[in-house]
Amino acid sequence: MNDSILFQDLSNKYILLDYFPTHSQLLIRRPKNKTIDYNTDIVFKPVKMMYLTDSFNGISISQLSEPEAVLDVKRKFKMITEYGYKIFRIVDSGNNEYYINAMVFGVFENKLELLKSILNNDLSAEQNKTLFWSE
Repeated sequence: MNDSILFQDLSNKYILLDYFPTHSQLLIRRPKNKTIDYNTDIVFKPVKMMYLTDSFNGISISQLSEPEAVLDVKRKFKMITEYGYKIFRIVDSGNNEYYINAMVFGVFENKLELLKSILNNDLSAEQNKTLFWSE
């Protein structure tokens, strides 16, 4: 696939940390550790559908744009591209592919404790440094 990579970090482990169904928000986190004193949080919203695992060894995120690939994923996972929804492809370092059907996603850094979530909060709050925001 020739889709442009929007975010990539193949050297760290990410976990599916939180899903807030009433607001259709999903949080995937690379937790802070002994060598890195901040979390990297990836937030998708609003989420219509997802095909995921609970953890990723490395992560690469792109937006599907090739018509054939979009059609294939739409059929296979019942995803939509109407109303501003996009299909984001996640590939881990083992080349396993996963998909999220959402309108936007953002990447943030923060120093929250492991089980503290940024979902349902102001993503632009001082505690969150925005690294990327898709449109």
